Amino acid sequence: MRRILFFICLLAMATTTFAQGRGNGKRQFNPQKFEQQLEQYVVKKAEFDQAESAKFLPIFREMRTKERAVWDESRKVFKGRPTTEKECEEALKNHDNCEIQLKKIQQTYHLQMLKVVPASKILKAARATEEFHREAFNRIRDQRRNANGQQRNANGRRNGQHRRR
Repeated sequence: MRRILFFICLLAMATTTFAQGRGNGKRQFNPQKFEQQLEQYVVKKAEFDQAESAKFLPIFREMRTKERAVWDESRKVFKGRPTTEKECEEALKNHDNCEIQLKKIQQTYHLQMLKVVPASKILKAARATEEFHREAFNRIRDQRRNANGQQRNANGRRNGQHRRR
């Protein structure tokens, strides 16, 4: 009897653990997978051949790593929720400095990229990066809306909504 009770408890714990590991149907964000998908998208959209992508991607990865560090710093600026005018002014200055740092990083790495691939492909890669991020955020938004029951029809409007003129 004890063995049966023990196995039932063990089975219940295993089932609970397995169910919790799935995250209740929500997908967990995987930064490595996101970066890999971004790189594939950029290489395809910018029409890099193998030799060009082998030269371009290491520079692109390094640039993205440095950008990510600045983005993290920028997020910290607003995380504290400044309340006084002086705190708000300081947060705004810090945010502006982060934006300037981002542009300097991009400028530096774009110059490095120009040495290994044509400018037209770098421009296509920059556009593809923006496009990929826009599509990714739209997918996330749509997944959240679908999870909340606010599905959109083929015209991009929520069910039951009509266009106003």
